[in-house]
Amino acid sequence: MIGGLVSSAFDASNATIAVPDSSYALDYDSVRANGNLITFKVDGAPMSADCSSGYLNGRSPESRGQAQLVNAVCTVAFGV
Repeated sequence: MIGGLVSSAFDASNATIAVPDSSYALDYDSVRANGNLITFKVDGAPMSADCSSGYLNGRSPESRGQAQLVNAVCTVAFGV
């Protein structure tokens, strides 16, 4: 699903994707991996996710939307 969103955004020359089940707009071109730690931007704000622990900005996600954001970022970074 996330791969399809990235492909559609790329085809439309749009650098962001709407993360499913959330209000987040992920700048997929900002996603950078360093091991399991991913840095990225959402609505222009820098954030990080740990794809091994599932943490967002060093903490457990507090909502379904935040969990979906971690999933989306890890999928963009690693294609899993």
